[in-house]
Amino acid sequence: MRKRTDAPPVRKPPATLQEIEDIDREVLTCYEVSGVLHCNPYQINLQARSDAEKGTKFLPFPAIIMGTHVKIPKKPFLKVMNGETISSKEESEVK
Repeated sequence: MRKRTDAPPVRKPPATLQEIEDIDREVLTCYEVSGVLHCNPYQINLQARSDAEKGTKFLPFPAIIMGTHVKIPKKPFLKVMNGETISSKEESEVK
């Protein structure tokens, strides 16, 4: 069997906080965050939705839900991953 050569390369999510910092957008996808958290992107998506529906707070960073999409603000995510806390004021600014 011949190996397919025209297939696009497999894209890997960012695996370090530095790679996340280098992203030039203000929001991240579940896929991008999953590389740093070493988990499945779908699990982040499910937890963000569950937190929004039930009013719980299992994710330590805010998430923005838009229809079927979940976006994570980069600055609060980096703060949490660097061991800092997010004030309620900062979190309410995101939502």
